[in-house]
Amino acid sequence: MDRLIIWFWYRFEPREGWLLFTLLASILAMCVQAVVAAEWLPNLSVVWAASITAFCVAYALVWRSEVRPFVHWGLIVSYLLVLPTLRMIGFRPFTILTQGWTAYQLNSERQWAVFWARVSGWMNTVTAGGESRETIVFEWALGLIAGLCVAFAIWIVYRRKQPFLVIFALLLLVGLNNFFTGS
Repeated sequence: MDRLIIWFWYRFEPREGWLLFTLLASILAMCVQAVVAAEWLPNLSVVWAASITAFCVAYALVWRSEVRPFVHWGLIVSYLLVLPTLRMIGFRPFTILTQGWTAYQLNSERQWAVFWARVSGWMNTVTAGGESRETIVFEWALGLIAGLCVAFAIWIVYRRKQPFLVIFALLLLVGLNNFFTGS
C-alpha cells in the first residue's frame, strides 16, 4: 500500500488543497448516493447528473474572484436548468454519428414532446386542484436541489472558507432524508 501512495505522489505531484478537494468530493458523493438510495422515485439519474454538473461548474467558477457572486450563481443555475433537463429527456448527442441527422432529429422531437406533455399534464392537474401521480417535476426539482446543495457546499468551502458549515448542512440534509424516507 505504501508503494502505491509513493507512486501516486511522485506521478501526480499533488499540490496544496488536493486533500480538501478529495474529501469534499467524497462527502458530496456519499450524500447524493444517500438521496438516490432512499428511492424517492424509481429513476433518479438526474440527481447524479445535476450533482456532477454543479460540482464541475462551481469548482471551475469558485476560483474566479474578479467576477461578482451573482454572475457565478447565475451560471450555475443556468447549467443546472439545462443539463439535467437534457438528461431527463434522454439527450444523446452521439446518435448523430451512429444513426444520422434525421433519425436524431426525430428522436429528439419525440423526447421533447413526451417531456413537455408530462410536465403540462402535471401542471394542468395541479392547477385544477387535482392530485397527480406524475413524477417528472419532482424528479427535476430534486435534481435542481441536489445540484444547488453541491454548488453551495463548494462555494462555502472554497470561497467563504467555512468547511464546518458544510459538514453541518450535509449532515442535516442526510438526517432529513433518512427521517422522511424511514431508512
